Amino acid sequence: MRNAQLHAVSESRAASVAKPLRGMLLACSIAVALSACAHLDAPDPGTTYEKAMRGTEVPSRWAASDESQQAAFQPSWIGFGDSGELAALIAEALEHNRDLQAAATRVESARLLSELAGARLKPNVDLNGRYSTDATELPQAQGYLSMSMVQMSWELDLWGMARAGIKSEEANLRSVSADYAYARESIAAAVARAWLLVIEGQQQQELAQRLEDDAREYAKLLATSQRIGKASELDVAQAEAQVHAYAGAVRRWEQTQLQARRALEVLLGRYPSASIATREELPELDSSLPAGLPLALIERRPDLVAARQRFESAFFKSEQARVAKLPNVMMTMGAGNVSSDYALFKGGMDKFVSPIGLRFSLPIFDGGRRQTVLEIRNSEQEQANVLYARTILRAMQEVENAMSAENLLALRANELSEQVGDVERTIGLAKVAHEVGKVDRFEILQREMSLYQARSTLLGVRSQRLAERVNLHLALGGSFSASTPG
Repeated sequence: MRNAQLHAVSESRAASVAKPLRGMLLACSIAVALSACAHLDAPDPGTTYEKAMRGTEVPSRWAASDESQQAAFQPSWIGFGDSGELAALIAEALEHNRDLQAAATRVESARLLSELAGARLKPNVDLNGRYSTDATELPQAQGYLSMSMVQMSWELDLWGMARAGIKSEEANLRSVSADYAYARESIAAAVARAWLLVIEGQQQQELAQRLEDDAREYAKLLATSQRIGKASELDVAQAEAQVHAYAGAVRRWEQTQLQARRALEVLLGRYPSASIATREELPELDSSLPAGLPLALIERRPDLVAARQRFESAFFKSEQARVAKLPNVMMTMGAGNVSSDYALFKGGMDKFVSPIGLRFSLPIFDGGRRQTVLEIRNSEQEQANVLYARTILRAMQEVENAMSAENLLALRANELSEQVGDVERTIGLAKVAHEVGKVDRFEILQREMSLYQARSTLLGVRSQRLAERVNLHLALGGSFSASTPG
């Protein structure tokens, strides 16, 4: 008899569970069917570009390019010939640079925000419990009341609001990741420029020291000539002033290269002790850099990808704000046990319960809050579109500037190289004439100082041209992480 009663109770409890489950499955099926009606497609990249660049005509080739630069751009960094030292420095910076480490944490934060947004599509499950001996103020209620229940709540994403939030955070994650990729290349370019400045600084300091040495010798010769009446006091004073000027140049270049060394060390994550060693001479740069087509830059440069993804994120936030004005449906379900021995319940109570329900909410009046949020999101989307256009134009400006600068600096370098060669020939001829007594030491020293000055100018142009090559490679969306060792 007792077994039959237990079996009946078991069947009753099973039926009480099965009925809510059937209802929940039906509600889930309806929710899935309704959710399939919501389409949240990302804006087409081509359409986004056309909207951003409306009114701006982009040429089919770079304005500052020549025929040698029309070939397709190769993103991998080919270096400066013997670039093994630079490649090692770039690798060290990419691993230890503090700015990159901070940028990596921003990527991780964006990834977690994306995961957090996805949690809205999943149900919440809680375990609730209660025990009370004073649940009512009725005098006949004596005893206790206990309850333990697992409860689930699920907001049905009927209109795609949660999915729009997910897509917005996913686009934001792609944007932050692209910003991080561009930061890596920017740090690599900064390492290359600092490396070049260190090398130039030490070479310029050596040239300035030679100028100072020749100027001192020239001043001493003038002082000797003054004592025998062949030079004036004014000539000696001017020569001594020139010595001090060249000595000051030595100190300035020493300071410049020490600062460059410290800047390079900080980029590498080292202590700025100005003790880093580099090669002694600037590398050579012979061939031009193929730049490809302007429109190819849009998909290649990470900062442009990041700007477009920010627009996409703003688009989905706007869509999220739009559907926030639509009805909201929350489904709830629970399963648990309620027991009591209150006199109010005859014979006490010990019952398994499994409630299920739907909660419906339709915004009617909120003081214009949702509409204002929608207008704010639309404004942010328009702002992201304008900023995307600005980023594109600035990127193209950087390419045109770097390309034009490199081409013009190449011409200047050729002219200065010819000038240096001419001065070197005049010095050789002057030394021959000096041996036969036709030219004095004064003239040779003057020509040597002219040579050192010409070499200094040429060195500065060569260094600047190399730096512009780095800038051009970065502006074209190239990568520095694949440097080829020399």
